[in-house]
Amino acid sequence: MLHVYDDSEENFQVPMCITEGLVSGVITIGRVRKSTAQTLNSLNIPMVMVDHYYEDIYIDYVLSDNQNCGYIATEYLINHGHTELGFTGDIKAAVSFYDRYVGFLKALDINNLKLNPNYLITDKCIGVVANESVENAVNEMKKLPSMPTAFFCCCDHEAISVIKVLNILGYKVPNDISIISFDNIDLSHSITPRLTTLNVHKEFMGTKAVQKLIERINLPSGPKEKILLSAEIIERQSVKNLKSKKQFDK
Repeated sequence: MLHVYDDSEENFQVPMCITEGLVSGVITIGRVRKSTAQTLNSLNIPMVMVDHYYEDIYIDYVLSDNQNCGYIATEYLINHGHTELGFTGDIKAAVSFYDRYVGFLKALDINNLKLNPNYLITDKCIGVVANESVENAVNEMKKLPSMPTAFFCCCDHEAISVIKVLNILGYKVPNDISIISFDNIDLSHSITPRLTTLNVHKEFMGTKAVQKLIERINLPSGPKEKILLSAEIIERQSVKNLKSKKQFDK
């Protein structure tokens, strides 16, 4: 049974299929309000959350390894000669964005690179601002005192909006500023330049969630698990290799 609801509504109404005992377990997909997750968890029904989690709600989770992926994406930029690195995306909007940012910070630290606040937009998503007003999105980007050579964007939707805003400001991707992001959505390989991103195995994530739920139904008292799935980089055209440029200049 598929139940779609508006998570912006504070008073979550438990579906009748659950209250009437017609289901054996629940899988939630994507961001779920904490109060909603707590309400579902209080029903003592087997439950798996996919692509979102809460540290203090003891249930099963199936997730992308976002912190590790943030590290991998940032390391990719560093290996391509980028040392002036920025991040865009509201890190409080989704736990996955926050974890990717933590991975970004870890990669900087491991590689002895200093975090430059001038290159960060972490209190909002340029993509969300652009949906309301492209002009406002451009103005937000203009607030940065200086530009990095590369941005790690919290997701592909954010990256696509950042590329559009940078073009308006006269920057070319990747010649002036490189972009890497996360999700590998359909648009990522149809925009110009084609987006270098991390691929999330969505179908496999769904399979693991169903397997975990069936296991939980059969073994309700076992320890809860947080299953982390890796993602791999899909190399396209939005990251410039500064090392090869330097070698060419020589």
